[in-house]
Amino acid sequence: MAKLSTQGFISTKSVISAISALFFIMTIMMFFGIWYFLSTLDHQATAQIKKRVNLALTIESQHAQDILSEYTYWDESYERIFIDRDANWVSENTGDYLMDKFDLAFSVAIENDKDDAYLVKSENDSSLTFDQLMNNGLIKMMQHSRSLNTELQTTSGFIQVGENTYFVVGGPLVDEKLHTARSNSYLTVGLRVDSTFLKKLESNYQLFGLSQTQKPVDESLSMPIYSVLGKQITLLTWTPMVPSKNILIPITCIVLFITSITLLITRKILRVELNNRSAYEEQLYLEATTDPLTQISNRRYFMDMGNKEFNLSQRSKRAYSLLILDVDHFKSINDKYGHHAGDIFLKQFSEQCRLSLRDSDIFGRIGGEEFAIVLPDTDEEGAVEVAENIRLLMMNTPLIVNSNSIQVTVSIGVTTLQQQESFDELLQQADQVMYEAKREGRNRVKVFASQPSFI
Repeated sequence: MAKLSTQGFISTKSVISAISALFFIMTIMMFFGIWYFLSTLDHQATAQIKKRVNLALTIESQHAQDILSEYTYWDESYERIFIDRDANWVSENTGDYLMDKFDLAFSVAIENDKDDAYLVKSENDSSLTFDQLMNNGLIKMMQHSRSLNTELQTTSGFIQVGENTYFVVGGPLVDEKLHTARSNSYLTVGLRVDSTFLKKLESNYQLFGLSQTQKPVDESLSMPIYSVLGKQITLLTWTPMVPSKNILIPITCIVLFITSITLLITRKILRVELNNRSAYEEQLYLEATTDPLTQISNRRYFMDMGNKEFNLSQRSKRAYSLLILDVDHFKSINDKYGHHAGDIFLKQFSEQCRLSLRDSDIFGRIGGEEFAIVLPDTDEEGAVEVAENIRLLMMNTPLIVNSNSIQVTVSIGVTTLQQQESFDELLQQADQVMYEAKREGRNRVKVFASQPSFI
């Protein structure tokens, strides 16, 4: 007789133990996954903060150089500071005005690389001397400016005087007609790197706990600051962003009770973090490509987009035109109504110009009162028509600034893609005929002619 087969059964106690063990293993694996995810998130956030700090300093440097160039690229600055020695003008422009508006530590004009045409200091920096500034980096900055292959030759850097660190921007004054630097003149402004400066960076670039130290710290949470002389003068440190501190406890509690809810919450947190990061990157992109005053393309972004559109039009043999616009007598508006009124004027001017442009056109501010427009798929006739529309609109539409009606005209240079080899060549041509329009009486459109005409 055959034996009955033996049937094995799992006891309830064993099932409970097995489920408990599986739940325990699953919980450990879940916590390990969460720990890995949060560690990665913290690491990425730490790396992003360092890039953000570096980008903040780069943008601040460019912004400061743009502000300084409004005065260095102005013949009146040279005449008033170095020829007339006009103390009142200095106070109202490059001296007290700039000091108060941007909370500067000092403003100094240097003549012949060794003498101070003027030196204006804040109350907190009253002990600064011209020799201290020169010996601690200004001489090096002037040498560096001269080595730059740029029209404005502006540069920036850090210098240390005593225990104080200063963020300094400088550049030679430039002849507006010759577009060359005046070798016997140099204008410099400095901002003290203190708690006020760091709080401004925190506010503008979403940074946290910025401070200075001389002690070695974690490299991922610090950035060395070097003077223009090449010496490390301080370490810039910040508080790391640690998202895990905010979400670790609630996630842990939820995982212990309901695993499925933990997964949903983790996904939600990830989406929120991703959206925040995308929004922040978009904000940085706008700040890096947009002129803060007029909200149109800044010079750097305009040049980049203009080059791309130039190359595309050149390859596809499409029409392409460029306009350079310069507001007539803008300095007189600043002198009569003040710089704030001048800013308001430039905003309204930009808004009026937009009325004559298409969405595909590229509109940018490339100088103080100088603007440029790229017109894709537009021949010379079309470009002249756009330019005339803008000129007539400006001439027939007074701008209202602080209840003052200002009649404004604009001089416009026009050039069209023919045999030019680069976008820079187009810019030079449009700039050339724009200045010809100025010399011929302003309030007119001038077209660059590649071949002289004989009438």
